Amino acid sequence: MIACRAVALGLLAASTVVAQESKFGEWQPADLPALQPTAIPAWDDFAIATTSVQRLPEKWVMMYEGIALTEDGRTHGFGLAESGDGVKWTKHAANPVLVPGSTEWELPRGPSVTKWRDGWWALYSVERSVSYDEKSVEESSLPALRCTLAHSDDGVTWQEASKIDNLRFVPTDVGAPRPGIYGDGNSLHLWWIGADEKDEPALLHSVSRDGIAWSRPNRQATRDIDSRPICCARVYPAGDYYILVYVAHEKGIGGDTRVVTKISQNARTWSVAGPPEFQLGPHWQHSVPSIVFEKNGARLFYCEPRMPDPTKWLGPRDPIQGTVLRTAFCPKK
Repeated sequence: MIACRAVALGLLAASTVVAQESKFGEWQPADLPALQPTAIPAWDDFAIATTSVQRLPEKWVMMYEGIALTEDGRTHGFGLAESGDGVKWTKHAANPVLVPGSTEWELPRGPSVTKWRDGWWALYSVERSVSYDEKSVEESSLPALRCTLAHSDDGVTWQEASKIDNLRFVPTDVGAPRPGIYGDGNSLHLWWIGADEKDEPALLHSVSRDGIAWSRPNRQATRDIDSRPICCARVYPAGDYYILVYVAHEKGIGGDTRVVTKISQNARTWSVAGPPEFQLGPHWQHSVPSIVFEKNGARLFYCEPRMPDPTKWLGPRDPIQGTVLRTAFCPKK
């Protein structure tokens, strides 16, 4: 599915581009969606959500979150898609390749894929399905949010490997944690934005040597990264640099939201570099954007809600008609 060495080299090239030649043009959204829900009835007939995209020498690959609406409620699963140019995508015939969760109140979200040691690893969160009529999540007897690892030898056939039991994944005011993972040598690295032990929004980082036991997280207050509330972060290793991509809320939930890219050599002091901020539509909840850097620019993948008027936000009860996956390219000058 993904060539680890190719990914590492691609990110290394990306770090050089971002750090030393941070002059980019304007974002150019593609005319057509990169991926759309399958016709009803299907496991992904309502929405395409978070993706984990990689650029290989011979093709592009992604794992994506598909959502369906059934008589029993909303269901989530994960599928694969491939592309020759990063713009036009084809869904894998074996989809869905992973459907975690065993009860109707478990919603698997936000896949993040990496190559590590003996195969492929996918990290995803399992959230509680809570109706809007419920007073609070705390009053529910449903299980708390958790994160789980799945393993695959070929990137197509997946099995649950381990649950991450010793870390807290607490939502902030602007969204649930959507952790991202990558393998680096003998370690797995886990990054996410969540509430820390003082219930303050923070960028958290934990490391594991075996995918089972995880270190006590390092944390950095999000206010030290951006004055705006932020969520949906992904951190990519790139040679001597770290690339941080996240969604910033200009006016809080429902207001203007933007995809932001920053870099750091110590994962603490983040500086603006690379493409300009990309404006997303006003919506109460965003999926995690995925970005891939190339020598000639950067390609972004993001979700766009299908609604009567995508320029207006009507609150959590928006008459949303699902989401599609879109892509935009930002050329290097």
